[in-house]
Amino acid sequence: MKKILIVTTIESFVRAFLIPHIAHLQKKGIKVEIATCLDKNSTLSHDLSDVKIHHIPFSRNIFSLKNIFATFKLYHFLKLNNFHLIHVHTPIASFITRLVNLSKKVPLVYTAHGFHFHKQGSKLTNFIFKLSESIAGKWLNKLIVINDEDYNQAITFINPKKVQLIHGIGIDINRFLSETVSANKKAIKSKLKIPTEKKVLIHLAEFNRNKSQIDLIEAAKIMKEVRHDFIFLLVGEGHLREKMETIIAEEKLSNYVKTLGFRTDIVDLLSISTIGLNVSLREGLPRSIMEMMLLKLPVVATNIRGNRDLVKHKKSGFLVPVQSPQEIARYCQVLLDNSEMRKAFGRNGKTIIESNYGLDEVLKEIDKVYEEVGL
Repeated sequence: MKKILIVTTIESFVRAFLIPHIAHLQKKGIKVEIATCLDKNSTLSHDLSDVKIHHIPFSRNIFSLKNIFATFKLYHFLKLNNFHLIHVHTPIASFITRLVNLSKKVPLVYTAHGFHFHKQGSKLTNFIFKLSESIAGKWLNKLIVINDEDYNQAITFINPKKVQLIHGIGIDINRFLSETVSANKKAIKSKLKIPTEKKVLIHLAEFNRNKSQIDLIEAAKIMKEVRHDFIFLLVGEGHLREKMETIIAEEKLSNYVKTLGFRTDIVDLLSISTIGLNVSLREGLPRSIMEMMLLKLPVVATNIRGNRDLVKHKKSGFLVPVQSPQEIARYCQVLLDNSEMRKAFGRNGKTIIESNYGLDEVLKEIDKVYEEVGL
C-alpha cells in the first residue's frame, strides 16, 4: 500500500480544507498520515480515527524558537518512517519539511495557498518569505499554486515545468444546491434577532488584521448616515473580535454591525444574505467568496490576488482598493438599490464557480500532479 504524508503548520488547516482530500486518497487505497501542530485539546485524532496523526510543534511565527525544535523532531520522524510522497501546505511547515527532506529525498509536492510575500506585506516579511521560497523552490518536485498572480511570481524563481496552477482547494457544490438551503429565512433572521426588513451583508473570516473587519465597520458608519435598511454580519472568531465589538459599541453601530463568532450554519447565514463581502489585504483563493457566489450573492471584494480570480468587476460583483471604506460603502449601496443588478451578478458568479471550482474537478487536477511525481 502506498503511503502519503500530509504536513501543515496547524491542525485547523487540515480540518478546514483537507478532510475531503484525505477521504479521496483513502478511497484510492492510499494510506494517509498527517504531521501538524496539534491544539492543546485536539480532537483531530477522533475526527480522523483511521489516520495516524503526528504532533510536530510548528509555529506560525517565523521567528519562534519552536520551529527549531519542530525541525529536529520532523527530521527524526522522517528518518524512522518511509513514505511514497509528502504533500506540504502552509509556508512554515513547507519550508521546514523541504529542508529536512533533503536527506530523505521523498518526492514532495507543495501547495502554496497564497504566497506570504505580497503588495500589502512589510518589506522585511516580503523579503524573508520570497527568499525562502526561492531557496526551497529547488527542494520540491511540484509546486501547486491557486491563483494567477502566484503562478506568474512562481515561474520567475522556479522551473516553470515544476509549477502547476489549479482551481483552489475545491468546494462541495452539492452542499450548496438550492434544495439544501433552508427556506425559512424569516425564522433564521428572527433567531439572530435581525429585523425582517434589514438586508444582510455577510463577511466570513477570522478576526485579524489581514481580514480588515475595521473597514466594514467604517463603511457601516458611512452608510448609516443615509440609510437604515442594512446590517453587516461579521462571522468568525479571532484575537481582534473583542476589539472590533468595542469599536462597534463606541460608535453606536450595534443596529448596523453584528458579530456572530464561529458558526457551522454557514449555508443558512448565506441564504438570508443580500451581498457577500471580502475585504482582506491578502488572500490565496478564498473559499468564502466561492460559497457566496454559489448562493448567487453579488460580492464586494478588495482588488487583490485570489479575489480578482473569482470576482469579475461589474459582472459578478465589484472590486475595491484595500482599506477603502468609502468605496465599500458606495458599491454596497449601488447593489442594495438595484435588485436586477444583484440577480444578474449572482447568476454570473454561480456559473463561474460551478464551471471551474468544484471539489471533484480539483481532486482530478491534484491526482494528475500526483501521477506526474510518481504516486
